[in-house]
Amino acid sequence: AKLKAAVEAHADAIVAAVAALPGHLPVLAISGTELELAARAIGHPVFSEVFADRAYLPNGRLVPRSQPGAMIEDTAAAVARLIGFVQTGLMPVLDGPPIALAADSICVHGDNPHAVLMARKVRQGLIGAGVTLRAFTEPQG
Repeated sequence: AKLKAAVEAHADAIVAAVAALPGHLPVLAISGTELELAARAIGHPVFSEVFADRAYLPNGRLVPRSQPGAMIEDTAAAVARLIGFVQTGLMPVLDGPPIALAADSICVHGDNPHAVLMARKVRQGLIGAGVTLRAFTEPQG
């Protein structure tokens, strides 16, 4: 409980600092984290992020890289997983049923040797599935 409280306090402090800056800058936060929740709690703009090339645990956190299956290197599997997520709002996890996450952004880790190919295939797959991709700064509608 102490760690969760510390993380919440850090998230609150980060959001307060960003909110104090000029320009009403949004926060980019991993979906389901304390940072995302802190921004939403005060009505601050937040873009939620999911990962194309990382596996999730049932609690919504990323599988630690030290564990098998943490990295998703098969681009076709990553694309299929993201298309399914976009269509259902549910992210597959290791050892459990899919979980609900929000997503405004998809991250591909640059330290993955297939990162550029993965990013291209994710983009192509999402567009092919009818998903509209746009910059955060473009108006919704």
